[in-house]
Amino acid sequence: ISNPEMFAFESEINKLADLIIPIEQGGDAFWYEAAQNVFKGIVYGLLEDYESNLSKNEEKGFKRDQFTFASIYNINSLSPEEFREFFLKRDIRSQSRKLVNTNVLSNYEPTGQMNRTLSSIMSTYVTSFNRFIDSASLQVTLKSDFLINNIKSKPTAIYILLPDEDKSRYPLASIIINQIYSKCVDLSSDNMSSPKNKDVHF
Repeated sequence: ISNPEMFAFESEINKLADLIIPIEQGGDAFWYEAAQNVFKGIVYGLLEDYESNLSKNEEKGFKRDQFTFASIYNINSLSPEEFREFFLKRDIRSQSRKLVNTNVLSNYEPTGQMNRTLSSIMSTYVTSFNRFIDSASLQVTLKSDFLINNIKSKPTAIYILLPDEDKSRYPLASIIINQIYSKCVDLSSDNMSSPKNKDVHF
């Protein structure tokens, strides 16, 4: 994330945060925006750990294929002290630390426990994120059976199978469709005049 593609990463992370923690109409936007920053702070933290591991050229440490809902859930499950340390261990210029500094790191009591403001932020965050951490969702998001960057390189059909009577999977399907759509837009913009630029139908 330290290369010129940084802005593209930021855009994708922001869109993902909007899909996972939508700001509800009629609600107090502060809690949802703060909860989005917690989510984005964790994502940036994991990306920073991955990048750090690459720069050290080590086999151990956080790897790309471990960057899933499950890895984010593991951070959510840390104790308050460990959760705070996940951000505090970073350089003060870290994007992860900047995102949570006001709403998270500044809202711990001297005892290391969350105060009422932080408890409310985390409650909003966890309630939204919990839609994606049942065992079936975690299993389905552990890996992908297609490469999204190759989606327009040849004729491709992708099917998302959802039960008609159960809408609990719709948010997950929305994320998949949104990311496919965004990638198609990026690929088309890069090859606007190419005869290989195929139509896409949803």
